[in-house]
Amino acid sequence: MSVGIELGMWGNPSSGSMTVEAAYFLRSDAYGHNWSNVLHRTGSISGDVEVSFQSGFGQTVVKEVARQRTTVALKYGATTRANFSAQLGPIWNGGRPEVTAGVTLPARPHVAPRPPKNPAAAWVADRRTRVTWEGDYTGATGAQPWSGVRVQRYTGSDKTWRTIAVLPWSATAFDDASAPLNEHTEYAIVAYNSAGQSPAAWAGTVNTRPATPVNVQAVKDGQDVIVSWEQKSSPISYITGYDVLDGGVVVGQVQGGASQQWTHVGPSTSTTHTYTVVAKTIRPALSSAQSLPSPTVRLLAPPDAPTLVAPSGYATPGQVELTWVHTPTDASRQTRAEVRHRQQGASSWTTSIVTGQAQKSAVDLQVGSWEWQARTWGSYMSGQEQGASPWAAVKTLMVVDAPTVQITNPPDGTVAVSSITVSWAYWQAQGSAQAGAQVEVARGGQVIEEKQVQGPATQAALDTRFEDGAAYTITIRVRSGHGIWSEVDTRNVTVDYPEPPAPLVEVTWDDQLGQALIQITNPAAGADQAETVSNTVERSVDGGATWEPVATDLPVSAALTDREGLSNGQTQYRVSAVSALPSSASTTVTLDAESWAIWLTGGQDGTTTVGLFYDPEHTLAPALLNREVHHFAGRLLGVEMAGTQRSRVIGISATLLDEDMPLLLRLEELALTPGPILYRDPAGRRLFASLSGVQLSRQLSTAWKVKAQVEEVGRG
Repeated sequence: MSVGIELGMWGNPSSGSMTVEAAYFLRSDAYGHNWSNVLHRTGSISGDVEVSFQSGFGQTVVKEVARQRTTVALKYGATTRANFSAQLGPIWNGGRPEVTAGVTLPARPHVAPRPPKNPAAAWVADRRTRVTWEGDYTGATGAQPWSGVRVQRYTGSDKTWRTIAVLPWSATAFDDASAPLNEHTEYAIVAYNSAGQSPAAWAGTVNTRPATPVNVQAVKDGQDVIVSWEQKSSPISYITGYDVLDGGVVVGQVQGGASQQWTHVGPSTSTTHTYTVVAKTIRPALSSAQSLPSPTVRLLAPPDAPTLVAPSGYATPGQVELTWVHTPTDASRQTRAEVRHRQQGASSWTTSIVTGQAQKSAVDLQVGSWEWQARTWGSYMSGQEQGASPWAAVKTLMVVDAPTVQITNPPDGTVAVSSITVSWAYWQAQGSAQAGAQVEVARGGQVIEEKQVQGPATQAALDTRFEDGAAYTITIRVRSGHGIWSEVDTRNVTVDYPEPPAPLVEVTWDDQLGQALIQITNPAAGADQAETVSNTVERSVDGGATWEPVATDLPVSAALTDREGLSNGQTQYRVSAVSALPSSASTTVTLDAESWAIWLTGGQDGTTTVGLFYDPEHTLAPALLNREVHHFAGRLLGVEMAGTQRSRVIGISATLLDEDMPLLLRLEELALTPGPILYRDPAGRRLFASLSGVQLSRQLSTAWKVKAQVEEVGRG
């Protein structure tokens, strides 16, 4: 006779409990039974149940004798075990069959934590703010434990919240040692656990020390002084005001940060005035350092003699603009000026009056030598002789004619050349020699070449290759020895020149020497074509994306070899026939090589080639240099630090026979010759490399085992 229990459970762990149902069974073991008894239950369900059981001899009978549900409370952060036991008897034979079964119920999930209490942020010192709070959490077995705390900082300059610290759950304070200067900041604390995070607990505003105002200026305005400055704080709204100091004493205050100007009304007329400015903020009350001082303001006084600026040396006839700089002694603006000029040697002056702040005057001057000077007034006795500055020292000016230029080559119209040397004629009425020229070439309204010519040269070879069928504009202007530029002269040209016939090209692969043989045939020129005088050859190993020069100035119908194309893959060759114009026509062909050897090419002249045909093997080891993993405090995982330098090392092995002794000797020559070699292999790799570790081992049966290593380098 045996006793059994079947268990089932259901419910939502988040509710805090689950239901467990226990079914109790009796099972006969082939003996005949007919009796009544008591089933004793203990554990999560307890109590006795009256039972009866009957089965025939030789039968196995299973009978459910009880079924009951119970509600089991769950624990936060830990599983709960519910156990059920049952015992029968004693039965007719004195036995006490019994059973125990159990089920493990899941942990009740935590809920997001409550926010920290009593958060506060306080300025301690420049670049240091202290944030404090109190915990409000349950233990790990409670509903709202804390796993940790995040401290967040808001900066007004970019209006962004950032997490600046992640701390253990037990922390109650944090010192922000990277608090920015010159900034509006706010702080908040967030608690988190496995269920989420609390609402942010705002700790308050901390305005850090403002930046010192800069560029403080003081300008006299009548009997007042206008003081202005610039404030670099960001955002400006956290500046609550400014103190304006005169000689270190506060004489004025400005409310708010937006206004950066203050007027000192009626300052003392018996002293000079030098101003500094201090920026202020609140929360906490902090002030910047005093600014650098403003220029010193003297009360009304005549200005010093102005500085004559331009023109300096030479000008052209007509309206000439004379300019100067007012030099105040009391910081007041210019209110009036007198400018006078005369031809050199004359006794009388022609005087012009300027009112206001303009520091220039246009006068009509013709060819000759002139002299001029100016004087100014500020706010002191403006327009009266006592308030005028001294006259500036006389400045001499030569008025000369501008030079002229005429392009003599090329003419307007059609040209049949691809390169042009521009020539021109220069003239200047007073005989000043040419000092320089500027030539420009434009196509489609865009300047494509600008050439500067120094000295008297009146021609310049242009670098532009003039394309067939294109239109160009050539302009030139010249500069005389006086430093004066001419007006531009212009030529519009259209290019129309014949091209040579396209070359006929045949390329074959020589697998014994590891090279391409290029045969060029240049057909004779037709009626509308130019004769070919030379050929150029270029190579591309990337489908035409980039091209490498192979040979230039090859004779007509030439042949050449190339040892630097792919040994396994497609190499394109572009052959250009060139005429004496020069004009050109190109033909592009593709060589599809299929060599299963490893090729090494180098030597003093780059013609020593070794082909490894038998049992070639290569092993590639690519790497990024200076790659390391560093571990830092506060980071769970390491941080990779790496440079950009790369390394590719290839190990080579192959077999050579005794009859390959010339190859062995050439390989030895490559190993002993400094300089990069070209490595090519059946995988289509083609790279310049440093050869090292060459080993030539004699094997049995007339075989040599070859081993070497190459590391990719620049071509040099």
